[in-house]
Amino acid sequence: MYAWIESLIEGEPGGIVLWSKNYGCGKTHLAQAAYRALGAVPTPPYGFRKHGEFITSEEFFQSIRDSYAHGSPTQLFKDWEQSPYLIMDDFGKEYAANMEWAREQFYKLMNRIHEHKSFLLTSNLTPAELGERIGGASMSRLIGMCGPDGFVDMSDIPDYRVKNHGKNRRVGTQATTVTWKAGNTSPL
Repeated sequence: MYAWIESLIEGEPGGIVLWSKNYGCGKTHLAQAAYRALGAVPTPPYGFRKHGEFITSEEFFQSIRDSYAHGSPTQLFKDWEQSPYLIMDDFGKEYAANMEWAREQFYKLMNRIHEHKSFLLTSNLTPAELGERIGGASMSRLIGMCGPDGFVDMSDIPDYRVKNHGKNRRVGTQATTVTWKAGNTSPL
């Protein structure tokens, strides 16, 4: 993560994917921390400082749908392309009735940014599942952006919400335990 931020500050494009099948392991927290740490970065050709974009995948697809009311999503893609970096959170959580349409929209984004922008993606999809979701062309571009170490598996990190919930809250006067996944329990 630190290397991705450093390369972005130095003006080198790159990508990173934070993924885990678990929830609450800190993917969004790290993405928000990166966004805050980066703030406004110098952009060519004059070095004016400009903030990147932080958007959930749901907001990404919804803003494209909404843009058709005003004509087309062309300006949205231009804005994302002109941003010094793009952080997309929770990819795979969005609902897409037409998966081919969603795959096409993601490809349009990847095609515009893969050679000259920095991109951070968080997801509960494995890299294989992500590849199925976005298609071969987009996955190829994403791999090209991220390199061999750019897909960070955070699956070994426990859900901090569940882990900490029992320490700070009680239901009534007794602590209770909730089983929410095979073998995972949490004191409430």
